[in-house]
Parts: sequence; structure tokens; C-alpha cells
Amino acid sequence: MIDTERGTTENKDPIESIPKPILAIVSSIHCFVMLGVTLIIPILEVAIGASYRDQCPMNPNIPIYLIVTGACGMATIVLVLVINGGFIWCIKRNSIAVTFAMLCLTIIIGSFILLMSLFLFAWFIVVSTARIASCRNTLLQQVREEVPSFDYYLVLDVDVGSSPSFDIKDFLSNFIYERFSWIAMTATQRTEYYDIWALRIKSILPFDCWQRIKELTSFFIDRTFLTKHLVKIHQEPIPRNISLIEVESAFGGAALYDAKYLNIACSYEGNNEHGWWWNNEQCEHVSFHLCIQRYANEKKIYINPRFQIC
Repeated sequence: MIDTERGTTENKDPIESIPKPILAIVSSIHCFVMLGVTLIIPILEVAIGASYRDQCPMNPNIPIYLIVTGACGMATIVLVLVINGGFIWCIKRNSIAVTFAMLCLTIIIGSFILLMSLFLFAWFIVVSTARIASCRNTLLQQVREEVPSFDYYLVLDVDVGSSPSFDIKDFLSNFIYERFSWIAMTATQRTEYYDIWALRIKSILPFDCWQRIKELTSFFIDRTFLTKHLVKIHQEPIPRNISLIEVESAFGGAALYDAKYLNIACSYEGNNEHGWWWNNEQCEHVSFHLCIQRYANEKKIYINPRFQIC
């Protein structure tokens, strides 16, 4: 019905409130066809992941990543196809009731896609430590296979080790200490000691400080106080002129291992056996260090204050 005084329609079709460029895209037959073609990519991801599951020599988790991302990609494209087809149908029907139903369906589908995206983001964050652990295990295994005998094994994070302030003299300071008196020499920095997650010191920091903060807080509680007293307090710069610091675990961007103590039974583990899948990650260095110490006849791991890599 038309309002003669205002010159407007009383029952305006809600589809008219959608910007025309967006409406032109979502209601396009060409867009519908392109989405259908794009669907091939996630289908191939799932097919390849399923075919190579438990058979990938580089990283056994790669097929799982392909399956999960492919499945989410398929679901997203199918749902967008539903929205696209719905808008095409709405324009042809030209019905206000149908348009309202379609808009409600679009909101529901959009919310589902958003939740799926958040799941993927959280999933990749959660398993990131497991991926790093797998990479470290692959490199260590490759060294064992290609080099029958070696005296030392250096693990270096290239983003830190490539610092222009890295001095070879600092690295050589590890060799002024008698060999076979240490399992590993780990690095430090000229400014704050950043790698707290890998750090374990008996009676001072025998626990995972970040896990402890998670246990004591929730998403809606400010963590500033706990971070200050459980993390920042251990990040003071380490003076260069002090003696070696005995630790149960540390890394700091680099670690030099005496190969004699790298027992073949030890590997990096990014997840522990406790907690739910979204809350069971651990620093991969901690598990590795605890293992090699069990076979090292009470030899120790140290932070070398002179081994400054940045």
C-alpha cells in the first residue's frame, strides 16, 4: 500500500536495503558457477589428506591439516552457495515473506561460518606447538641418519640467530667449560630473557607459568598482575659476567648439546597427556630436556650468560 502523503511504500521489500553492488554479486549466476568450481579445491584437500593419512614421511600431521581445512572449506562454500541460490530465488519470486526468510537464513549461515572460522583459528593455534615439535624431531632424525657420528648438536631459531648482534665469540664461550660436564648450553639475550615458556628451574620456576596463569584466570579476568609476578619477574636481563645457571630446561633461541647425551629414545613433544585438546600444549623443549636428563648420569643443562645471541 502506498502512503500518499509521504510518497513511500508501506511494505518495502527488505532486499532493497542491501547495497546494490553486494546484491549483484550474491544473486549472480556467474558467482554461483564460480563457487561451484572453487569447491574442487577443498574436495582435493580432503581426498589427498585421506589418501596419505599416517603415510606422510615429513610430518604425520600434514594429512590431518588437509582433511580439517578441506572439510571446513567445503562446508563454507556449500553454505555460501545456499545463500547465493537463495537470493537468486528471492529475486525471481519477488516476495517479501520469502525475502525475510532468506535474510534470517543468511544470518544463521553467516553465524555458523564465523564460528567455523574461529574454530579453525583456535585449532591452528592449539596445534602450533605440536607442529614445531614435529619439525624439530624431523631435523634431529635427519641428522642421525645422515651423519653417523657427531660431537655436538646446535639447535637455533633462525629468526633470533640471524640477529646482526650475534657474535661468534659468544658462541665459542660454550667450549671453555670442560666437555662431558654438561648436557647442553642454552642461550640468553642482552636485554630481557624472553623464552620463559621453555624455562624450568628447580625451586624457583618448576612449573609452566603460562599454564598456571590459565588455571588461575579466565578469558574475562585481567592477567596483568599474574603476568607480572609469574612471568615478568623472571625476564630480567642476565648479567654477562656471572657463572653458569643450572636449569632443568631452557632454550632462549639457541642450545648447544653434547651429542653423547642425545638418547635416541628422546624426542620433542608439543602436547602433554593431561587436559583437553584445546588446553594440553606444552613447550617442546621441556619434554625433550627432561628425557635426555634421565639418561645423562646427573649431568646438567645450563644457561650460559656469555652465550648471547641477540
